[in-house]
Amino acid sequence: MTIDDYDTKLQRIFDDRLARYIAPSSQVRPAEKSRQFLIVATTVFVLIVGSLSFASEVNSAANAVGAACTDALTKVHVWAAVQRAPTAAEKVATAQDVLAMKQACNIQERIIGSPTPRPDRSLNPAAP
Repeated sequence: MTIDDYDTKLQRIFDDRLARYIAPSSQVRPAEKSRQFLIVATTVFVLIVGSLSFASEVNSAANAVGAACTDALTKVHVWAAVQRAPTAAEKVATAQDVLAMKQACNIQERIIGSPTPRPDRSLNPAAP
């Protein structure tokens, strides 16, 4: 026998042995897809619940100091001021300071005018 005969015989033996094994597929199994979906759905749910609870906390902090009718950014400032103050009396005082500052800014804006022109949002095109 020559070397070429051994090579072809060895190749046939290796091919026969490898034919018994099934190559792993590169497709994602259905169980993995459902697990990925569950992870994404759980993450989205946790983010939504966290956002809603934060918004509720901000609103309740603003309502506690009488800032229920202010805009969202002022409510967040009030909430942050309340979180930084160590005692209940300081929390109320700090939140009222923030509200007073906001009211002063609104009065100043009405007197001086807005620093940036606001677009006309009326539905009537003939309105100035």
